[in-house]
Amino acid sequence: MYLNAYVRGYADTITIYRIAVCGKSLLVGHLVNTLLSYPDVPFEFRGIYHPDTGKEAGSPKYRLSDRLLYPKELQMIKYVRSQLKQKRNVVIYATFTGKLNTLERIEMLLRERGIKTAILSSNIPGPKREEWIEERVQEGV
Repeated sequence: MYLNAYVRGYADTITIYRIAVCGKSLLVGHLVNTLLSYPDVPFEFRGIYHPDTGKEAGSPKYRLSDRLLYPKELQMIKYVRSQLKQKRNVVIYATFTGKLNTLERIEMLLRERGIKTAILSSNIPGPKREEWIEERVQEGV
């Protein structure tokens, strides 16, 4: 189901992309960002809308359930558990997480499974990050 919806969404997006290239270039950036983020957060997909007109260019019907555990997430959880079993600390690095709630989802998935987590947000200045990490290690996270 997951792959099927993604492939259908991808095909629709390619069609939309062709339309965008033929004179509606404002959509192109939005389309590219959507294609890049969809595999990581298909449950946050809200459709694609033209930035100026608000007209729907990609259907939100491809939004998948946030109640499912997706293959990428399952592999992450398995990896984290395997490292913790070996008494190793784990850091998960994620980029472009702003509007997509990626970090919050990762935190929720791990906590639901009894794994202590903490999110190092970008508002902590670079020079303070090592200190922040050390504090979390001391706390047993």
